[in-house]
Amino acid sequence: MPAARRAGVARALVLEVVGQLKAHGIEHVQLDVQTSNSAARSVYARWGFREYRVGLTAPLAALAPRLEPAAPGVELGIVFVQTDDYVAVERAASAFAPRIGSPGVVVDAPVGGWIAVRDQAAARDATALRRLTRELSDRLGSVVISLGIEAGAVVRMTALDRGSIVDEYLSVPEFHGPLPPGEVIALAANPTVLQRLTGADPAKVRATARTATSPADLPPPFEHAAAIAAALGLPSLSLPSLDR
Repeated sequence: MPAARRAGVARALVLEVVGQLKAHGIEHVQLDVQTSNSAARSVYARWGFREYRVGLTAPLAALAPRLEPAAPGVELGIVFVQTDDYVAVERAASAFAPRIGSPGVVVDAPVGGWIAVRDQAAARDATALRRLTRELSDRLGSVVISLGIEAGAVVRMTALDRGSIVDEYLSVPEFHGPLPPGEVIALAANPTVLQRLTGADPAKVRATARTATSPADLPPPFEHAAAIAAALGLPSLSLPSLDR
C-alpha cells in the first residue's frame, strides 16, 4: 500500500524470507520485476540482486510481419544524386563499387536535376547502401538521398549534404529493436529539412513519410518508397535489371 512505502516493510519481508530459505539449505532467491520499474530495480541491485536471465515479450501483431520471409522482387537500394553531371557520378560510382563488393552498378541519365545510381550490392545490403550514399555525397559535394527497403518490410530514407547526414527516416522506427524516445523521433522525416534540400512540399512529405509501429499499418514497402520518392521530386522508382 502507498502508506507503507519507504517504511522498511519490503526490506523486513525479504529479510524474513531469506532467513527461512537459508534454514532449509536454499542458497539463491529469484524475483521478477518489470524493466520499467527503475525504482524497484535500483533497490534490488543495492540488496545484491544481479541479472542472470532476461525475459522478452513482443505483441503478436508486431512480431508476425517481421518473421515473414521477404517477398521476392521488393528489395530496393537506390541512391539519388542532386546533379546533372552524369560523367562525374558515373566515375565516382564505378570507382567505389568494388569497395563494397558490387558486381555491377547502373547510373541513370539525369531526370529533373537528379541522377539515380542503382548498385547490386547496395540493393541487397543496407550497410553497403549507406557507404555508397556517403561516398557519393562526400566525393561530389552534393545533396544525396538514398531509399532502401530493409528486410522486405520497412523503408529507410537517408539524406546527406556534402557527406554529412542531415535527415533520416525509417517507416517503423523500432523495427530492428527498442529505441530511446529521442531516437524514435529522429527517425521521422523532417519536412523542413527536406524542403530545403529538394524543394518538396512539406505537407506532401508529412502525408507520405509516415511512421508506424508495424509494417502492416503502412502501404506495401515498394509502394511506400515510390510515394516518398514522388513527394521529394525524385525520379520515378522502378526495379529494373542491372544487367544492361
